[in-house]
Amino acid sequence: MISAVAGDALDTLWWGVRHFGLLFLGCLVAGVATFPLIVTRGGPAYEASALVVAHPLDMAIAEVPGFARAQFDDGAVAGAIAAQFHNVGAPDEIVPDRVWLTVEPDSIVLRVSGQASSGPVAADLANAAAATLVAELNRAATGGDSFQLQSPALPSATEVRSPVGTAVAVGLGAGAGIALGLALIAVLLLVRRPVLDAADATEITGLPVLGTITLSQLRSGRHPAPPAEIPGMVAVCRRLLTTGPRVVVLTSAGRADARRRQVLVALAALLGQARKPDLTLVEDPGPSAVLDPAVSSTSIVLVPIGVSERALRSAATATTIRSGSRQLLMMRTELVGRQRLRRGRGRR
Repeated sequence: MISAVAGDALDTLWWGVRHFGLLFLGCLVAGVATFPLIVTRGGPAYEASALVVAHPLDMAIAEVPGFARAQFDDGAVAGAIAAQFHNVGAPDEIVPDRVWLTVEPDSIVLRVSGQASSGPVAADLANAAAATLVAELNRAATGGDSFQLQSPALPSATEVRSPVGTAVAVGLGAGAGIALGLALIAVLLLVRRPVLDAADATEITGLPVLGTITLSQLRSGRHPAPPAEIPGMVAVCRRLLTTGPRVVVLTSAGRADARRRQVLVALAALLGQARKPDLTLVEDPGPSAVLDPAVSSTSIVLVPIGVSERALRSAATATTIRSGSRQLLMMRTELVGRQRLRRGRGRR
């Protein structure tokens, strides 16, 4: 039971991907295009470092890292960077996004690093942060402790390579785009609730299904397939001849006016070949039309595969025939090439 439900859900989702193909493709392209930019923060980044040394030093070497970090993180460094540079972010984000401190254990050397979109700016950030740190360390130091700038950062900064390669970033972007596309399509399917097979149509309306036909997609400059070559159309005509109604009213669910006329023409051609002069075909006479209840009649609702559940309910309840029978005619559309391929396989 669970596997059947999962299979139906996957079939519905696959139909949604094909039906909302442009939306899915747009999400995929957006993911591939934007994810690498997010990973690289919009462009290459450069990193430069200045070195600060403690000399002379009275405190224990093991105390240097904690003492230096306390002065670096107390807000003075971030405030100095925010005052000297523009577009470096909020003061509470400057450390450690734009400048940061690295202290090796049991070392008197402090590395102050800066990152920017160009080497010179990265060096300026590192030097400004190092100068502020030296001032703060010497102000807070006691006894004979002294800190000084050992070597400033150079403009020839090193370009920071993203930990995620271009190919990996594109792959992750494609995955994110696919996930976004599937999520949006799932939401649209929940709202639309498409009808995808005859069993669902019967369950929704309580009406029997006369059959299923397959029409080729209409394109400019192309003529519809001959009625006898429309898959399922001959079988539908045979069932109509068996039941023997004198009036057949053809309506449709959703926006399928052009398809309804195509089906009506095909039915008229095939039933005409069967020499049924007393059979009348009527195309959607509208809710105000009144048919003679003494004449045997049937109402056929053309149901395009994928029509919304709401549209199907509306079409099934709005039929003009009250005394005759009512049936559904499922209709799917396919590319001309697929239909020819199917017929070619059938001949083998």
